[in-house]
Amino acid sequence: MSPKRLGRPCNHSGCGAVTTSRYCPKHAALHVTANWRQMPANVARAHVYDRRHAAWRKRVLALHPVCACGARATEAHHIVPVRDGGAPYDVGNGRGLCHDCHSAETAREIQRRRRRGK
Repeated sequence: MSPKRLGRPCNHSGCGAVTTSRYCPKHAALHVTANWRQMPANVARAHVYDRRHAAWRKRVLALHPVCACGARATEAHHIVPVRDGGAPYDVGNGRGLCHDCHSAETAREIQRRRRRGK
């Protein structure tokens, strides 16, 4: 009988850390999946993706099914970011965006936050 495995190597290229999940805590945040339901429990998140968030996302996409660029909206975006005091579950604080526009808007928010020193 073979000994019970206590862990396995981290899947991150070049990392030899032993872990019980796919990635060690150091690399888990680098390998977040596109589907938030599959995110590892040990990954720190800006806010919790729970049932309330899923319901908010569904309502926002139902109200705003088309992105400003004309493409189908696939992601719900907080107009006022939660970390800046925006209401996390208020449908009025959300709009539907396609993936590309959501990525661009998030990048702009990060740049604004850096300029303000937050």
